[in-house]
Amino acid sequence: MSPAKRFTELKQQIERRRWWWPLGQGCAYFEASWKPKVWQTRHRFLFIRTRVKQQYKESVQLDLFIPYQYGYEFKVILTNKRLSARKALAFHQGRGSQEGIFAELKPIISSIISLPVPGSVIRSICSRCCWHTTSAVNSR
Repeated sequence: MSPAKRFTELKQQIERRRWWWPLGQGCAYFEASWKPKVWQTRHRFLFIRTRVKQQYKESVQLDLFIPYQYGYEFKVILTNKRLSARKALAFHQGRGSQEGIFAELKPIISSIISLPVPGSVIRSICSRCCWHTTSAVNSR
């Protein structure tokens, strides 16, 4: 279940918002100190919207051209970092790409682990993967 369905208050904050601070490259944001009813304390939420081309879903056979239709994609970041919105967004995007790399490596690592090799070899391979991943993420 998506967070927007679980936390309708988040969606309502986005829908009611009229002014967004520009972040550049079609992105804008606002932030709020907020907590769901079941939480004890408030936390920093960054609401990010990005302007994107929307998929044209109607018949295109007889049209001379298809005008672009634009809409927004939304992202909400819950963070305890005291960074600017731009830096916090870059940090979390880096974490997302890092998690994508781990997701790609998961089948490879699971096949390596199923081989009859000593634990020290598996530890060495995993630490190399982590080192390469970390250096790739940090070099961006």
